Amino acid sequence: MPRFVMTASAQMGPISKSETRKDTVARLIEMMREAKARGCELVVFTELALTTFFPRWVIEDEEELDSYYETEMPGPQTRPLFEEAQKLGIGFYLGFAELVIENGVKRRYNTSILVDQTGTIIGKYRKVHLPGHAVPQEGRPFQHLEKAYFEPGDLGFPVFKGFGVQFTERHFQLFQTLEVINNDQEAAISSARKQFLTGQKSISHTAKEKILKGFLTLGRDYINENFNEFFDVLDEVLLEEADKQKSDEHQHPFFDAMALLRKHRKNIVESISEELRIVLDQIAAGKEIDQPSKQINPDISVSQLSLVEKEDFEDWLIVRVVVSRADLQFKEPLLELQLRLETAFPIKSGATTQNPISPASLAKSLHRCIRHLRF
Repeated sequence: MPRFVMTASAQMGPISKSETRKDTVARLIEMMREAKARGCELVVFTELALTTFFPRWVIEDEEELDSYYETEMPGPQTRPLFEEAQKLGIGFYLGFAELVIENGVKRRYNTSILVDQTGTIIGKYRKVHLPGHAVPQEGRPFQHLEKAYFEPGDLGFPVFKGFGVQFTERHFQLFQTLEVINNDQEAAISSARKQFLTGQKSISHTAKEKILKGFLTLGRDYINENFNEFFDVLDEVLLEEADKQKSDEHQHPFFDAMALLRKHRKNIVESISEELRIVLDQIAAGKEIDQPSKQINPDISVSQLSLVEKEDFEDWLIVRVVVSRADLQFKEPLLELQLRLETAFPIKSGATTQNPISPASLAKSLHRCIRHLRF
């Protein structure tokens, strides 16, 4: 069965160049205490949480640059944080600049660690995908020199038993790791499903019709309200992005997209509602749900990532991120609804009954309706 961990996101606010490690660690400890008082098991601190975000500045003096890095963890100045975690019985995630000497050569990493409730480090991650620049950018009062002050991490994308790890949604290697984890979670959910469904009584045909009729009414209302609101927000975002462009030529794609979506908006919403009706008809008949998207937008497994077109991969990645976030946010009600659907409407072949208003179903329906649109 799933286990839920109450976490606290500890936003530091600015750290000035003049602040000492002692001052900063004291701030971290206060936030840790507040997190524990609110019932959290894990507090997540920011990237480079022990210093100012020094990649904003050009630092030519090596001694000054070294002062922003940790050579041991915990060290004399950071040990109080670990001791407080052990005292409170709370885990934490901490980002910091790490300096190591290997074969007489300085190696610098943008590092994060995961610490359990006993104050023990259970995992380390060194940031692989570094944003910003390797050389200062002329004319910029503030720089982003992560590529100058760090080298790509050499620890890969580890997963630690106990808590999760930092991830950057733009890079697909992380999804390869998450794919493995997801398969394990699906196996656990499958086991829970079998236990739940065993011994459940069948539902009469009249009751099923009533359930599906109500489902269709509520589903259509939900689609009309939320997708129309979505298109309103999208229209505003496209207009804002158009205003940011420096020339008419760069503005046109945004205005064209606005016009296209306004033109097809009603048809898109109606098509998604119609797909809901079709799926519910198939559920009523105990059939496996047809997947018309498989011809146009095939599901992409990890092993196939190198074989797909760039546009297909980007579409898949966007949908995957959106669906994953929604699945995580509404995990418990979605699982409960899934179990109820399978109890009321088991598929004759033994396959999983599709939830037609799940994040995945709605995201794929929207994608099917808009991917063919052209200016």
